[in-house]
Amino acid sequence: MRSSEPQTRRPYDLVIKIEAGTDGRREEFDAILSRYHVDFDLRSSSDESISYEVRCPLDMNREDVTNTILRLDPEGHGSVDWSEKKAKAK
Repeated sequence: MRSSEPQTRRPYDLVIKIEAGTDGRREEFDAILSRYHVDFDLRSSSDESISYEVRCPLDMNREDVTNTILRLDPEGHGSVDWSEKKAKAK
């Protein structure tokens, strides 16, 4: 049985890499995601990368979020990868 309510958020796996000290920037990443009204759960964190499971508003422009995160790395070595999650069959 499927819900008849319209989907209001789209799920993604989000991986952020900033050259050094990515884990040390977690509070900044969390603040950016919150500013864009993204629901998020931390999945893993290391000095090289941080991974979140996120649920984004359907009308949110992911490029805006990506660019805001990348501005934290003035050297230009950062990366932001969004992988859309497929809906689970019920």
